[in-house]
Amino acid sequence: MAGKGDEKDQAIIDLTQRMMKMMEDFSTASSNKVHFKALKPGIYSVDDTISLEDFLIKFEKYCAIKFGTGDEDSWSSALGELLAGEIKNAYTNMSGSNVKYRKLKEVLLKR
Repeated sequence: MAGKGDEKDQAIIDLTQRMMKMMEDFSTASSNKVHFKALKPGIYSVDDTISLEDFLIKFEKYCAIKFGTGDEDSWSSALGELLAGEIKNAYTNMSGSNVKYRKLKEVLLKR
């Protein structure tokens, strides 16, 4: 009987050591992750040399890195901070921060 108890104890010790090694490896791997810094696009105005469509492409890449793609609707308020002039007025008049991003984009591109 003592032999089975010793075997169980050794199995628990081995399992604990393997788990600790896995946690250590995971910790090391987590600290070695590459972190991307999103370059915030400049303020956009209809007078800019780039089109609104091109600006929104840059904006979406920025948001995907900065906020993730899981909640695109949170991008709407971020967009308002990067608009100026007529396009900012259109955004404000339609309460852009409260509109789903895809719908906001669609409406702004039609202007």
